[in-house]
Amino acid sequence: MPALEYLRDRTKSNEYSNKIAEKFNDCQDLHSENCPLEEKWKELKEAICDVSFDVLGEKSRKQKAEHLSKETKELLKERGEIKKLPSTDDNRSKYSRINGLVRQSCKKDDNSWAARVAGELEEAAKQGQQRDVWQRIRTLTNKRTKSTQAVRDKAGNLISDPEAQSHRWAEYFEELLAPAEEVVDFSLLESEEK
Repeated sequence: MPALEYLRDRTKSNEYSNKIAEKFNDCQDLHSENCPLEEKWKELKEAICDVSFDVLGEKSRKQKAEHLSKETKELLKERGEIKKLPSTDDNRSKYSRINGLVRQSCKKDDNSWAARVAGELEEAAKQGQQRDVWQRIRTLTNKRTKSTQAVRDKAGNLISDPEAQSHRWAEYFEELLAPAEEVVDFSLLESEEK
């Protein structure tokens, strides 16, 4: 995937636009009338991908920041080794002691991590970088945006097509909001007249 975040830089953005225009003008198939639409699309897609990787480069993967210290990791290993030992009074007391140290160390590491992320959040807010501010807030609150839920038709089958999903939602709300048709049983009226 290309590093699209570089498009925020004006010089990179201008360079990208110029290269795209050059590549578009070089593509002969895009300008011909007798070329099938699929071929035009394929060539345009390849041109955009090539220019994106050439100008912007490959997007680097972010490494997940570890917030547990080396001491905590060593305590976790030690606790794991003690847990593997046979259950005796001595081993249980050792485990209990190490477990308390692990909890304290984890809490200390979590607090220092939260303070570091909060400092980064404040710095991003001072610089007016709203995207980074909200990213840090999501990190601290551990809230993730929910993906859309699956939509099912009346028979209970999953609908994957977005257009069909919106049609099903429209159908559902029409049924929900439409006034109920009253069914009048005329047989009761006829029986009362007799």
